[in-house]
Amino acid sequence: KGGGIGQAAGPTGNTYFDPILEHNNVSKKFEGYCDDIFTNAALDFIGQKDKKPFLAYLATNLPHFPLQVPDERAEPYRKKGLHEDNALTYGMIDNIDYNVGRVLEKLKELGIEENTIVIFLSDNGPRNRRTKNDVYPGRWTANLRGTKTSVYECGIRVPFFVKWPGHIQPDQTKKTMGTVIDILPTILDACNIQAPENIKIDGKSLLPLWTGKKTSSENSLFFTQMHYGPTPFKYMHFAVRTQKYKLISPHDFPHGILYQPKDEELQEVLANLELYNVEEDPSERINLAKDHPDVVEDLLAKYENWFDEVTEERDAKGIQKIYLGTPQQPEVNLSRFDWGGPRVISKNELGHWRVTTESGLYTISLDLPEVNEDGMAHIKYNRLHLTKPIVKGQRNVVFTNVSLPKGEGNFHAYFKIGRLATGPLFVDVKRMDIKEK
Repeated sequence: KGGGIGQAAGPTGNTYFDPILEHNNVSKKFEGYCDDIFTNAALDFIGQKDKKPFLAYLATNLPHFPLQVPDERAEPYRKKGLHEDNALTYGMIDNIDYNVGRVLEKLKELGIEENTIVIFLSDNGPRNRRTKNDVYPGRWTANLRGTKTSVYECGIRVPFFVKWPGHIQPDQTKKTMGTVIDILPTILDACNIQAPENIKIDGKSLLPLWTGKKTSSENSLFFTQMHYGPTPFKYMHFAVRTQKYKLISPHDFPHGILYQPKDEELQEVLANLELYNVEEDPSERINLAKDHPDVVEDLLAKYENWFDEVTEERDAKGIQKIYLGTPQQPEVNLSRFDWGGPRVISKNELGHWRVTTESGLYTISLDLPEVNEDGMAHIKYNRLHLTKPIVKGQRNVVFTNVSLPKGEGNFHAYFKIGRLATGPLFVDVKRMDIKEK
């Protein structure tokens, strides 16, 4: 739905053990440890293909908070004297290793190992210490600078392994830059599939690099910008990476970039851009910006062109509208994980959902946090505004026979105890005048 197990989009109290998961649009409880459950499903899928071409995407949620892992996985690292949080983190990595091994063994068992491309990579850099007061202990990060959510190398550089017997020589290490957006064109190239002519693919095929053919990376550019909230601001917390150089607009607290910066702040940012030779200095310790102003200006201009292009060709607010009342999914569960609005960035106590609705009759149910006094529940959408009284201790309020129009806008659901509104934990929106497929 959004986020991970134990986060705001899932059932309250869900854990990595015997979790409630979504399977074919149905919530159900599974037995076992989450990573093992996901791998079991992947192995079942692969085993049903009978040597026919397939794509299996196995996305583990490890390692990640909450730090929950079978005790036998963490115990060897405790015995080595590691901090408990690191022992649990490395226990999660050990569990990943175990399940990757199961996948590779399955390919051997099915006799398809020689004709299967296996790719292993991560989604972003690790959560290391973010500030000097962070309670999470430091751990090995290959001497890279930064942390998750940073545009320094530790925040965006990830492991990437590929295995394709008979096509890729084993035990090679390539230092040529590749990016996640290169995977799609590479797989198409490897499978000899032409991309649709009307689709613009941003990445490039890495197949020549994989197979040892000559390739040039001089013109490769990779742009990164991390911001909190739906709106990116020009010049704030970005990086431009070439094979050799990397230009950075650094920020110690990117989650605090919430509003359009003043011109004075932008001038300060642009005056303090950093430039690194990441081939010679992957730890990004030696700032070369004053030594190579021509490189800074060139990469800055490329960033400006990129930012303008990607924000003008699509909705710069960056939020995909949620569809309500479609025949394909007549029931939708809305959570705090997907809402927007100004109070989301304070205490995350109130927000709204950007939606597109089909005309019809709906039942709308609000799951409430602890209600200490009597109050009033509200639903607002365009010109619709409905209310219902709630009493102390009530945990759920249901609006029936709600007629929603066809359209789009911000869907509000909240309750008031006194004057300040507070949002629900979940809102279940079910269209009642169509049958679920």
